[in-house]
Amino acid sequence: MRILPDVRFGRPSIKGISTEVLWEQDEAGLDVEETAETYQLDVPDVRWALAYMIPAGSLGTTRAGSSGTTCRHS
Repeated sequence: MRILPDVRFGRPSIKGISTEVLWEQDEAGLDVEETAETYQLDVPDVRWALAYMIPAGSLGTTRAGSSGTTCRHS
């Protein structure tokens, strides 16, 4: 994962894909394998991104489309 001020305005990302986007895919019902395939990522990368987002999601941090629930990744 990278957090660089000049890439995605400093938002955390994995191989250029925002961790928030991956979280939103999980909330929409896609499983980890589908998300990895869609964004051409490795399954462990997607799992790591979702694990990174759990604290923000479980604390109800305001994010577009977030219901504040924990992810269902396996």
